[in-house]
Amino acid sequence: MNDSRYPAERAGSGVRSNVGTYLALAGLLVMAAGLLALMAFVNIAFFGVLIVIVAFFGMGLFHYVVWGWWLSSLPSDDDEVMPPL
Repeated sequence: MNDSRYPAERAGSGVRSNVGTYLALAGLLVMAAGLLALMAFVNIAFFGVLIVIVAFFGMGLFHYVVWGWWLSSLPSDDDEVMPPL
């Protein structure tokens, strides 16, 4: 009997079950970007706020790429095995 109480152990769960969530999040981000662009076209003073938002997002993306991907693949010098005392 395969009566599991935990959703992760059910058949068909995993990455495929999160596709709807990711699509909804992507749609929300596209709609938010569209509204920000529309506000920037309507009110030119909002264009400065849009530049600040893009700059913060860009800095976060740069930080994620450099520290998350690039530097995590480099070996660390302090990973040497220490002899017991």
